[in-house]
Amino acid sequence: MDQQLCEQMNSISRFNPQLHAWWHAIGAVHCHLGIVCAEAMRLLSIKYQQHQMKNFQTSKQPFKPEDQ
Repeated sequence: MDQQLCEQMNSISRFNPQLHAWWHAIGAVHCHLGIVCAEAMRLLSIKYQQHQMKNFQTSKQPFKPEDQ
């Protein structure tokens, strides 16, 4: 399908925006951001668990990640 659409796009005009290349570039950025967000959430989860363990007796203290 890609090859058929590519041939059709090339026959319509001389301008070729390389849409398939942009698809891969945007997909790579999306994948990277997904990994970064997942790691950030994991880090917050670990810090929250440490906060719970440390403040087990005084559990009314609010959790603030920047304090850790």
